[in-house]
Amino acid sequence: LGSLYSLIGDHESALIQLHKAETEIKKTKVYDSQFSLLQSTLGEAYRLTGRYREAITAYKLGEQHDTEPMNVGITHSNLADVYTRLDSLELAFPLAFSALSIFRESGNSSVNPWVDGILARAYLKKHMPDSSLYYAKRGLDSATQIGTIEFMRDNAAALAETYAYKKDFAN
Repeated sequence: LGSLYSLIGDHESALIQLHKAETEIKKTKVYDSQFSLLQSTLGEAYRLTGRYREAITAYKLGEQHDTEPMNVGITHSNLADVYTRLDSLELAFPLAFSALSIFRESGNSSVNPWVDGILARAYLKKHMPDSSLYYAKRGLDSATQIGTIEFMRDNAAALAETYAYKKDFAN
């Protein structure tokens, strides 16, 4: 039920239901991939409601119980996003590059535009607009090829912010 609330964008109701599920799972003392998935979903709900410290806690707890490479990569990318939003770039960059490495090794590049958008925002915060442009362009190209509207939106926004930073308003 918590996942359904998340899908429709009602993250506060999602958090209520997800915490109920967490309480039940903790009673069983079985911390497996389902527990990890629950923590990841909690992390997402926290991230999307701006509760970044709670998101970090949930993501890290979920990662402790899931060693599936793609799931670890997704967790690293989500943590990189949160740390970028918190201006903790020294934590964001290694996680973002770790995620890209994991995705490359797995042969699954469908999430790369998400990470490219994170790196574009992080590099802009670090006042490195050329690096920001590189990742935003790469992310937008990949997202367009894949057809992922959310990633297109995020990378187009990163491009716009970077061009504005450079005072290149024509682009």
